[in-house]
Amino acid sequence: INYFTNAGLLIFVDNPLLFLPQATVSCVLYKGTTKVAIIDRKEFESDVLTNINNAMQFVERHINISAKIEGVQRQDVWEIPEVALREAIVNAVVHRDYLEKGARVTIEIFEDKICISNPGGLPNGLEAKDFGKYSLTRNPVLASLLLRTNYIEKLGTGVNRINNALINAKLPEASFEFNHFFRVTFNRLKGGQKGGQKGGQ
Repeated sequence: INYFTNAGLLIFVDNPLLFLPQATVSCVLYKGTTKVAIIDRKEFESDVLTNINNAMQFVERHINISAKIEGVQRQDVWEIPEVALREAIVNAVVHRDYLEKGARVTIEIFEDKICISNPGGLPNGLEAKDFGKYSLTRNPVLASLLLRTNYIEKLGTGVNRINNALINAKLPEASFEFNHFFRVTFNRLKGGQKGGQKGGQ
């Protein structure tokens, strides 16, 4: 008898929550800077790739996006680089502890920051002093599948890709926290929340 691995369930099954109910990506938009008033909330419960794309679309709806004209082409410029946000969301999905049933990947948008967190701190064998220097993947099969589908450009470069994108955009580097959870925080420009429409309209 052949069985799906957890990675196979997450990639190839339309509703992996039938088998892994903790495999949810939760997106929340708050009013202001605290977890008091919720403006918008979505729970994404499909396969991993669909969840990542839906989470990115949720973020896109609720941050400022301006237009830059290069030659005759219009280019959307996210207030926080799209590549940095995507990398953080993909990392949260790939590196979360799927044995932890009481928590989920969470993307929280506040007026002053965006926080992306997942259950499971640093993988066993990776010490805090080595964070960002070496790669140790908690879910290597899932990471390999996302690498082959081009959702990950190269294993072990996520932290550097995030901060390089922020530096190139002349923005503060992201902050990283890890204990039982792993959390990435992006600082938004003061007054950044403009109702979540493109161009800050």
